[in-house]
Amino acid sequence: MPALPLAHSAEDADLAHAVANRLPVGTLALCGVDRAHAATELAGQLATVPGPVILLLTPRFLRNPNCLSGLLPLLRGGRPFFVCTDEVDLTQRPQRQQYLSHWQERYIDLRRGLDTETEADQQAFQQYLEKVREISIAIGDLLAELTELPSTRYNDSSLESLRAFVASDGTTPGSGPAVPATADAQLAAAWELYDDGEFAKALDTLSAATALDSEDTSVRYQYALMLAMTGNAPGQARSEIDELLDDDPYHPDGLYLSGELHAASGDVAAARNDWERLYEITTDYPQLAHRLGRLLADHSDELEQAAELLQEADQREELSVTSRFALAKVFLRSDRSDAAREQLLSCLADDSAFAPAYYELATLAYADGRREEAAEHYQRAARLEPAYATPANVAAFAAPTATTRPPLPATAPQPSGEEDLPALTVLITGATSGIGRATAARLVRAGYRVILTGRRADRLQASVASLRALNLGEVTELELDVTDRRASAQLLDRLPVGWRSIDVLINNAGKAKGFDPIHEGQLDHWDEMIDVNLRGLLYITRAVTPHMVRRGSGMVINVASTAGKEVYPNGNVYCATKHAVDALTYAMRLDLVKHGIRVGQICPAHVEETEFAVVRFDGDRERAKIYEDFQPLRSSDVAEAIYFMLSQPPHVNIMDMVLQGTQQASSTVVDRSGRERFAPTQTSAK
Repeated sequence: MPALPLAHSAEDADLAHAVANRLPVGTLALCGVDRAHAATELAGQLATVPGPVILLLTPRFLRNPNCLSGLLPLLRGGRPFFVCTDEVDLTQRPQRQQYLSHWQERYIDLRRGLDTETEADQQAFQQYLEKVREISIAIGDLLAELTELPSTRYNDSSLESLRAFVASDGTTPGSGPAVPATADAQLAAAWELYDDGEFAKALDTLSAATALDSEDTSVRYQYALMLAMTGNAPGQARSEIDELLDDDPYHPDGLYLSGELHAASGDVAAARNDWERLYEITTDYPQLAHRLGRLLADHSDELEQAAELLQEADQREELSVTSRFALAKVFLRSDRSDAAREQLLSCLADDSAFAPAYYELATLAYADGRREEAAEHYQRAARLEPAYATPANVAAFAAPTATTRPPLPATAPQPSGEEDLPALTVLITGATSGIGRATAARLVRAGYRVILTGRRADRLQASVASLRALNLGEVTELELDVTDRRASAQLLDRLPVGWRSIDVLINNAGKAKGFDPIHEGQLDHWDEMIDVNLRGLLYITRAVTPHMVRRGSGMVINVASTAGKEVYPNGNVYCATKHAVDALTYAMRLDLVKHGIRVGQICPAHVEETEFAVVRFDGDRERAKIYEDFQPLRSSDVAEAIYFMLSQPPHVNIMDMVLQGTQQASSTVVDRSGRERFAPTQTSAK
């Protein structure tokens, strides 16, 4: 039996591999779809592959236009489909509303921004706009079809139902095509024609259906809807919906569509009238509170009513970022600055690159006299959207210590007239022990502003307290598990104001787990090392470096290992992860050199004063006593080397630094004749 396609968004490639790996080899063929405008659509890929299909249904899939475009006809075409999901539960109304809102808002926002496209981009933009428009129209039916499909959770340890589906070639009971949303055969045929692009035939079919039963308001409504969706006969759509409402003045779908047609034509008063009549009938109509609230917010002074409607929509999870921003603007116009600030921060929690929210936060902070906070918010807005960088804004939001030159090392001599420039801000991952903690202490003593991150809140707070007691550099903390993808992506927004501009990132978090030959290795150990040493490093780098790129300056130091330069028995997976860090460091350097960002790594051999050995041997402190007969490096030695890398002048980039103790020549060649000869003296301690 040929492998069945596992259709997924390209962003879920790791998850798709994980699902495929839990079935016999060759069972599934991965079919990933990119978000890029010019990428091949999923429907096009599946059209060339007959037979059953498995969908990896995630939030990324449901927000990827190339996954959804043209999918509805396939779902209705008789092919067996099976859904593998976990984060998505379309039986829950709030989740369905979330995706309905996303696509409707996406189309509205794109349509409003049409005139900002260059002439050369108009054709591509129009094609993309049409794709999003069709998805926004079909999304309700598409979600209904997906809800009816047989499914399983991808975190189900057995995946029993998926295995049954594959084994039966998609013919397991209940895995057939979903029943069309409309029972009437002519309606179903008309929408299938529409989905195939046969608009004229589809309209003729619906017109014939209305002629057969002119009293059926459902058929008449769908005919008006299709006329509106084709966009070629707005006058006819208007006429059809008016006739429908003459016969049934309180037809909910008719009133909503009528309001949409009026809004599209610019007749705000008529649109408001339709939607307010509908609101009198039912307050639960999908997107009604949202659309009416936006209408009042954009075109009236009835701010209290607009705010109530938008807050109601927010409670139903119907608001997109742009609509939540509209609510914030309503609060601003109503002099409710605290409520506005809360909504603006909510916007940024959903989209940390939403420039208008940063700008409004800047104006709020400026009005309250918080000039440093205002300058920071404004700088973010201007980096994300250069249009904010007007001469008036630059002058108004200029921070007292602002400078346009790249930051110098904290301890380097400052040029004349720049003595008051702020120290560099350094973020260190895994800073509650070992190399991370020692590096934090060394940099604080040198006057750097240091952010310590770690998973263990108690140890993190203790580390910060001990560093603050030095009364030297500034210190703050952030409880963070680098393997948490969402928390890592939001780390800048979780930092205190004034700490969000990172000059130096030190990717120190890492671990070795287990010391077994490859055929006896524990999979949980492997997963832990890959998650921390690779994924964690990537997540944090992805969150921090875009802001360095926008500034045109910054530095990244990856704490690697000599295990990334050589391999040794029983170190298999740990060595593999550190070899990957070595490759990533050089790849990062290639990507970031044009942006003025320095990238390097430090590769220590054996290091004591860390938890490395204890963690590797699962807390067995007897097995962890591997340094008693020789003097390895100490964590403070590595910290001193990192400080040396940072303190070079801006034109110098130390790409790679390898450190070994004098008694160690390789991972396996160690002089174990005793520690006394090379034991550090008190004066040599840093």
